[in-house]
Amino acid sequence: MTNRRKKLVIPIAKQFDFNLAGVIAAQSLLEQRHAAGKLIVLKNR
Repeated sequence: MTNRRKKLVIPIAKQFDFNLAGVIAAQSLLEQRHAAGKLIVLKNR
């Protein structure tokens, strides 16, 4: 039996800084239609 691994690909629409302004910007974009993909808030950017 062969062990085949598939890669998981997650499209990222936009990245935001981990601060109040970044969270507010991400939330506002979430409420709108945005490009396909996840909105990511990064702590160490």
